[in-house]
Amino acid sequence: MRKVLIVFTVILTVIVITSCATMQYLPPEQRTHVFDADFNSTLKATVNYCNDKAFPIIVVDKDLGIINTNWKMNDGASKFLLGDIKMKLNFMLNKVNQVDKTKVMATVIAVKSGAFGSQSSVTMTEGRARDYYKIIFDGI
Repeated sequence: MRKVLIVFTVILTVIVITSCATMQYLPPEQRTHVFDADFNSTLKATVNYCNDKAFPIIVVDKDLGIINTNWKMNDGASKFLLGDIKMKLNFMLNKVNQVDKTKVMATVIAVKSGAFGSQSSVTMTEGRARDYYKIIFDGI
């Protein structure tokens, strides 16, 4: 019985460790969405999303299709529950060959503050990370 418990614990540990990912390390295809809108409208909608969510924009380059934000600290209930986490968003927009379609690849970088000023990437399951990207794309 004890051997079964040890084997089960090892298997469960491997599953948990291998199913976690940081949000920025999801494959690009899982962080990409094609919008049925022209490039300019999608760029504007993405900038509006960042502003609406209070991410301070530091770069908008229309020619390169890049939007980068600065760090945003969590606040309110999420800070109380999760501790000090800061996030930033980066977007790359590309025109799709078809008319009025734009491909957007997002990268969410989230870090948590630790002891003595240390920082580490926020980890979560791949499914939860994909859900978070879906929320972003739905908001755009």
